[in-house]
Amino acid sequence: MSEHVSIHWFKKGLRIHDNPALLHAVATSKIVYPIFIWDEEFIGHNETQGTKRIQFLFRCLKDLQKNLKSVGSELYVFKGDTVSILKEKVKEWNVTQLTSITDTEVYYRDRDQLVADTLGNSGVEVVYKVGHTLYDIDEIWKANNGKPPLTYRSFLAIAAKLNDPPGTVRTISSDDFKKCTTPIADDHEKQNFWYKKEINGYRLETDVCAQMWPGGETAALERFKSKCDFLEKGEDKPDSASRLFPTTTGLSPYLCLGCLSPRLFYHSMNNRTNEPRKQCLTPLALQGQILWRDFFYTVSAYTPNFTTMKGNPICLQIAWDSNEEYLTRWKEGRTGYPWIDAIMRQLQQEGWIHHLARHAVACFLTRGDLWISWEAGQQVFEQHLLDADYSMNAGNWMWLSASAFYHHYNKMFHPVQFGKRLDPSGDFVRKYVKELENFPTKYIYDPWKAPLEIQKQAQCIIGKDYPKPIINHYEATVKNLARMKAFRASQANTIKLTSDSFDYST
Repeated sequence: MSEHVSIHWFKKGLRIHDNPALLHAVATSKIVYPIFIWDEEFIGHNETQGTKRIQFLFRCLKDLQKNLKSVGSELYVFKGDTVSILKEKVKEWNVTQLTSITDTEVYYRDRDQLVADTLGNSGVEVVYKVGHTLYDIDEIWKANNGKPPLTYRSFLAIAAKLNDPPGTVRTISSDDFKKCTTPIADDHEKQNFWYKKEINGYRLETDVCAQMWPGGETAALERFKSKCDFLEKGEDKPDSASRLFPTTTGLSPYLCLGCLSPRLFYHSMNNRTNEPRKQCLTPLALQGQILWRDFFYTVSAYTPNFTTMKGNPICLQIAWDSNEEYLTRWKEGRTGYPWIDAIMRQLQQEGWIHHLARHAVACFLTRGDLWISWEAGQQVFEQHLLDADYSMNAGNWMWLSASAFYHHYNKMFHPVQFGKRLDPSGDFVRKYVKELENFPTKYIYDPWKAPLEIQKQAQCIIGKDYPKPIINHYEATVKNLARMKAFRASQANTIKLTSDSFDYST
């Protein structure tokens, strides 16, 4: 057995189950230092993170610390420049090896290469293992002749050549830390960055988001077990209006930070649902959801300017309108369309919205009604969604705005009828749009149609207590369809790049 002194660098992959990089560290080392670095300047330069996202991350880290302690280890948390801190700790601790799970985002990949080069030049062995995706996205790229597959079907065809995704590795246990150790100073907890006031300046018992989304691997595995139990009992009802509300089986924020292994999810779902391969194509299939994630990760890693329209070779170049008032009202849930406003207010309060709700507000902002760039919506989601993800966020916004991947641009999500279909009772609207909580169901999705007397009885006058519709949906749709048709006619070659004959509509 090797006698390395190792740093295991947690970035994503905030777990001790199915963590091949951490497993490699404990198997090859006499000393292991698990660390996390809060590189605020680097993150702020590349992402927009709101308070709820940051607090969720630190809840996950605290749970990771608890789990590491339970097996005889500890977590070090530092704040500052990643490369500088790693160089400092390599020297201070006499480190000979660094292990970590590979990242997929372009800016993280560049940083990780810089870390590998810098430490490698100092004689440190750097070991990166795949653990945040099902497949090694570089292998997908190689198997496709050095280019990313630009349609989901072509991605599946390439993945099929590589066989099924690898299985999971065993969970780290206390036996591992009988063979290696983590040195812990007496004042360790006081030195950890997260004990600073700015991170803990909120109350868990009064924070709605914190109550709904407890942090970390422990909650992730509990929710995953519940999900599996529901599936085995046939209790998972995707057509229920309750899906619009967060449930104890919600997993996306945990997959985003790697608190739950995607390979554990995929193989467990395969064993329980036994869905035919064809059904895995759809975004609604459980295996399909995690495969789509790998698809977007692969495309984003090898597509220049993936998160922007300009300079993005697969994205339609569209002259979107610039309207700050429209954008602000959409962002704050004041469009005058209760279904849209309820979703945006839920996002602000809870850091999560159902994927069908995301479809509705994305279509409304872009090609459906307001004709505002998908990049503006992407930034709002990135700030507020706990599961905001570089690849998935940009990919879905391009898809829903019909800028790439999805080309049935004439299919719209109606800002009234779609909500009625999903939640006929209107309970979702009443919960988040308090001004309308006394409105009768008949008018809950289009309150401007209610007679004045009914508005008075509901104690909400439209145009005074709740805004009138920001735009005429029918007129906007007709205008925007014509615009989209014209832009597409002049960019046929771009459309062909991501065109797929299969209709993945919901």
